[in-house]
Amino acid sequence: MQTAEEAQVAPIVGDAAIARVEIGHGRLIPLIIIDTTKRPDLAEVITAQAHLPPGDVIIQWGSLAKRYGRIALILTFQRPTERSAVIEFDVATQGNLVEHILQSNALYIQGGKVGDRLKHDLNRPNTNGR
Repeated sequence: MQTAEEAQVAPIVGDAAIARVEIGHGRLIPLIIIDTTKRPDLAEVITAQAHLPPGDVIIQWGSLAKRYGRIALILTFQRPTERSAVIEFDVATQGNLVEHILQSNALYIQGGKVGDRLKHDLNRPNTNGR
């Protein structure tokens, strides 16, 4: 069961794309940076997930009540600890990002705060959900 903290939307504060040979055979995969300042548990899960193989996350797309023009990505992390996260996308401004996620069938997620960018910390732990 999801806690009240886990039900809160984790805002996207940055996005990019990254290519790594070891995952995705070098193809370009979208990356989002989510604000984890109010969710340190998510920052810990992302750090732990960076060292685990893909597939330890259940991914579900959906919508949230009364949030028109937006879609939600619900993540349920299974290992090493069970946690959930809701990430919301504005279809008007982030529709291309959603399309890239769906086409690549993959997503990197980094924890951070407002103002963080991938170029500032390429080595920050991230999780690769597929």
